Amino acid sequence: MATEIPIEVFSNPKHEWHAKNDPVMGGESTSTVTIDTDSGVGIFDGEVVNVPFLDAPGFITMETKAGRSGKGWIKRLLPKAGDFPDVSSCSALQMVMTSTTPEYKGYRVSFGNVHVPGGRYAYGYKADFKAPNGEGTVTIPFNQFSAKWDDATGDQIVTCAENPKYCPDDETLKSMQTFALWGEGVAGNLHIELKSISAVDCSGNGVVVLDTAAHNTRSAAETVVEQQVRDGSNATDSFLHPIGVVAFVAFVALFGTKLIRRKRKDDAYNKILP
Repeated sequence: MATEIPIEVFSNPKHEWHAKNDPVMGGESTSTVTIDTDSGVGIFDGEVVNVPFLDAPGFITMETKAGRSGKGWIKRLLPKAGDFPDVSSCSALQMVMTSTTPEYKGYRVSFGNVHVPGGRYAYGYKADFKAPNGEGTVTIPFNQFSAKWDDATGDQIVTCAENPKYCPDDETLKSMQTFALWGEGVAGNLHIELKSISAVDCSGNGVVVLDTAAHNTRSAAETVVEQQVRDGSNATDSFLHPIGVVAFVAFVALFGTKLIRRKRKDDAYNKILP
């Protein structure tokens, strides 16, 4: 049993995850991100290779950002998706994962948007981690993260211990805004399957007591319900979805407008006719 605040649970994810690779900077690294809710994992798979004009390894990421899903006016109507919880009462980040490439040495994780002058592309707080051989739990104290890191290699330049001003601040911990796993600065293949991401060793409001075994076990009934929602087989929930409500209101308004116009036209005819 451990006190923790869930950030993401891949059996029922609330964030939208995608891959981002160094080809945007002329590199040739490749990766994919696959969310498998049936298996309850987020799969990050890829290869880091040298950026030709730098003759040095590039990067790949599995990342997400806070915000609303959808586009245009639909985006404004829908509730926010992927918001981050306040983890300022916690002391470490914890990831439950399985890896088939524990030998890869370029694993890193980052969060936040803080930017230190002098680092052109370095945004957020970043730390290294070692992937387990098979299934395991990775725990990284927040004081192991630093905002002062090399945007060419991903290596920390000044650690949190060396200068506290580069330690994660309360504002970022209250809302991380972005979160990313990296393969960076080291050439090679990587494959990890994430089950959950949490902040641990927490105190105060918002803390839950999470039984890890129960948390990672999903009943058949839960799976059926989630499948029904994904397939749209629950008519009531589908109708009550914000888009369904908006469509119903729009229909009523249009129908009502037509009735009012017809009534006014009939009144006008009645005045003209003897």
